Amino acid sequence: ASKGRSIVSAMARAAASFASLMAEVDSDDDKPAPKLEEKAEAKVKEADAAVSEAAAQLKKASVEEKKEEEEEEDNAPKGFYATTGGKKLSKQQKRKLAKEAEEKRRYEEAKKEAENQPDPRAEEDKALAVKLAPLKLTVKEVKPDGHCLYRAVGDQCVQNLSSLPENLSNEVSAWPEGTEYLKLRRKTAEYMRLRRNDFEPFVDADYDSYLQKIEGTAEWGGDIELQALSRALGANIHVHSALLAEQVFSPDAPSSLHFNVSFHRHAFGLGEHYNSLKPAV
Repeated sequence: ASKGRSIVSAMARAAASFASLMAEVDSDDDKPAPKLEEKAEAKVKEADAAVSEAAAQLKKASVEEKKEEEEEEDNAPKGFYATTGGKKLSKQQKRKLAKEAEEKRRYEEAKKEAENQPDPRAEEDKALAVKLAPLKLTVKEVKPDGHCLYRAVGDQCVQNLSSLPENLSNEVSAWPEGTEYLKLRRKTAEYMRLRRNDFEPFVDADYDSYLQKIEGTAEWGGDIELQALSRALGANIHVHSALLAEQVFSPDAPSSLHFNVSFHRHAFGLGEHYNSLKPAV
């Protein structure tokens, strides 16, 4: 921009000198010819000097612009000009393409770096497998839909059907296949209603609304629900995870019934997840 202003200024001075010359010629018609010619010659030289200055600045600007274009080509990402199809591009088009090429290069570098990073889920699965091996247990995956805790405990009820107390065994046997999680949601809410004083202090929300969510939505469950299930089913629920120590939620009365589930932080993009466990083959 400054180069353009300098060139315009030089050309303006040349035009002003010429205009001044013509004005003086018109006004000096009555002066002697030698003096008029001498003055005209001086003005012409002044105009010539201004024109020469403008031409020199134009030439300099052209050389500098060509140099900038060459530097842009030298600094452009590898293979950049192959995308132009050999067409002459404006400086704005070149900058836009260069920016896009640089962003693509950075994306590819970030992608490559991410590929070299350890997979959190794979690492967690390996660590959990090591902890489960001595217990002769392995993961049995359940659907990650918000009902996973109830699905995992429901699967444990079915796996341990023969070990359940008779009344509970009959109840579980009557559950239509695939509805275990719904039955356990209802059982959890009913138990927490009956034992309101035991659970309400640990619920940081309106208690009745909280129970309605347990019973009628896909609201995730956690420690409070596991404790309620443990007491409602009369079972010790063991929660195994890769990074945390084993947690055991026990019923009010001693019980020989043991359920095993696993807790995962990185199983799915949705976040925390519970699976059932089964005997390793």
